[in-house]
Amino acid sequence: MPPVAVVTGCSPLGIGVEIARGLAASGFYVLCSSRKIDETRAALAGGATVEVCPFQVDQTLPRDVQKFVSWLALHPKIKDAGIKALVLNAGLAFKGDTFGAEEARATLAVNLTGTAAMARALLPLVQKSSSVDDTGSTIVFMASRAGKLSQVAPALQARFSDPTATLESIEALCGEFVAAIEAGEVQSRGWPQSMYGVSKLAELAYARVLERELDTLNSNNIAVNSCCPGWCSTPMSSFKGPRTPAQGAETPVWLCTRKGQGHSRTGGFWAEMREISW
Repeated sequence: MPPVAVVTGCSPLGIGVEIARGLAASGFYVLCSSRKIDETRAALAGGATVEVCPFQVDQTLPRDVQKFVSWLALHPKIKDAGIKALVLNAGLAFKGDTFGAEEARATLAVNLTGTAAMARALLPLVQKSSSVDDTGSTIVFMASRAGKLSQVAPALQARFSDPTATLESIEALCGEFVAAIEAGEVQSRGWPQSMYGVSKLAELAYARVLERELDTLNSNNIAVNSCCPGWCSTPMSSFKGPRTPAQGAETPVWLCTRKGQGHSRTGGFWAEMREISW
């Protein structure tokens, strides 16, 4: 039976669909979530080892996350073997110069809170795979260079990169960002005028938290990494990026398919199949 990969946020014409194709070509049976089920199925038509979840999944809604996890847990491909590769690809970016407190909350709800909720809910199924397969399992966060640490003031950098940070402390920091927007004091409080950038900074910080938590649990057979696909021509970029979605999928697929992946470098940030600085 082929190993199972799960990819979230597989919108048609997006990077997620190409990640699913790449993993299927590498020998995985791939299960995808999407908010546009019919269009995603059409985009993946002909892929005998790729399956789209039969209902919409919005990772900001706890009931959707739980429904998705329950469906996966009972799936015959996963029930006994678990999830070998999990790619957390779902994300949100507002268009143009949109910038406001409500939009920031919505962006953070998807890119940080929803991503963390999905990671934590699916972790037992990833752990199941790592316990029965000595080559290990892997979790990949689809982050971005837009989440670079240097975009915030030094005091905020220290808090985001604090080795004792938790999801709760990162969410509190993001709450301060929203409060700064509401007060009209974004720059004076050390924040950038980028909702997407801060959300991806928070996602990168959370990936480090999860990697550390797994290390504490001695779950060192699970590699946790983040990657940047580059600026790709997708609906999120209004098709303005110079890279194709297939090119954007190369690094996350590579992170999932490296030989002995559970024992490979963990806790890294990658682009173009090389480790980069945060």
